[in-house]
Amino acid sequence: RAELATLWRMLQMSGRRVDHHLLLYPNPYPKPRQRGRRWHFHASLPLLLALGGSLEVRSNWLPYLLEFRAAVQAVAASPAAPPHVRQAAARKLPLGLTRASLPAAEDGLTLFERKYWTS
Repeated sequence: RAELATLWRMLQMSGRRVDHHLLLYPNPYPKPRQRGRRWHFHASLPLLLALGGSLEVRSNWLPYLLEFRAAVQAVAASPAAPPHVRQAAARKLPLGLTRASLPAAEDGLTLFERKYWTS
């Protein structure tokens, strides 16, 4: 077990790349005062984007996904971000939003996803 932001930092420092990122049903911290705890408001978002690869975020809360997309767009447009981070963010755009449908509950990637789709 490790803290994800630390892992991203260590991967970047070692020069490693990631083929595919999955952020599966992160805690959306739905209360307005908790917004700063969401991944897309975390200081490590540029690290995630700079590691390369494709990015898949799954959530059952649409506002979370819309905010995440807006945060990636903001990083891509930010003159304060290093050029390689802006370019990495821009490569992730446009982040399409699709409503997933699973043919069967057992096709979910996680126990939460299987439970969610059967309810």
